[in-house]
Formats: sequence, structure tokens, C-alpha cells
Amino acid sequence: MDWLISLDDFNNLATARPEPPYFLLVAGLLIVLACALPLAIVVRQRMDYWAKNFSPNSLPKGGRLQVILPFSGVMGGICIAAASGLEILGVPVLPSLVFAAILTFLISYLAWSGLGRALSRRVLRSYFDQANNVSPGRFANRRG
Repeated sequence: MDWLISLDDFNNLATARPEPPYFLLVAGLLIVLACALPLAIVVRQRMDYWAKNFSPNSLPKGGRLQVILPFSGVMGGICIAAASGLEILGVPVLPSLVFAAILTFLISYLAWSGLGRALSRRVLRSYFDQANNVSPGRFANRRG
């Protein structure tokens, strides 16, 4: 069996324009909606948990997995919706898949880093608020 793809087959794949995948567009959007709600709930729970315990290292073992699974579902849905949307607009299959994958990777990187920064700011803010509430006048009388 020949596992290599010929140049003509690759060219056919790169320029193929089958029927527009309306079903995949709707399915991708439904996947995004179905995963975004659990992601928002889990992130809110983690922020509240970290604000009370002041330590991101004190997460339960399944805590990271509870955030990663809905996040990857949202990103997968975005990739499916973007690729099928580009195909509906007339872009061939292979370029739309490549562009959607690159776009999804960039969006996921920016969203994940933004989420990490927001969580760390929230933890630091709650830590400083508690430190200020514990000893409000400890350093107020010092003059330097």
C-alpha cells in the first residue's frame, strides 16, 4: 500500500471546493457555546477558591483538568467554525484548515495567557487586601 500522497492528489486537496459545510459551522458554534458555560463556571470557582486560600499550588489534582477540558473544547469549536466559515466563503479546504488552525492557536495562546494574568492579579489583590486588613497600622508610624 502506498502511503505517500502524490503531487496531483495534494493539489486536488488544496484546491477542492466541496459543498459548503453549513452543518459544521453550526456544530462548531454549538460546541463553543456548550463548552464556554462550564469554562466560565470553573474559572469563577477557581478565582473564588484562590482568593480564599491565596495559593495557586493548593489546587486539587483535578483542578487543572477541569479548566483545560472546557478551554480546549472552546478552542476546538472555534477551529471547526472558522474552517467551515472560510469554506462557506469559498476558500479551498486545505488553506481554510491551515488558517483556522493557526488562528485557533493564536487565540488560545492569547486567551490562556490573559486568563493566567487575570487569575494571578486576582490572587495578588486578595492577598494584599487581607494583609492590609490584618495589620492596618503596622507601618503607618514609621518614618524614614
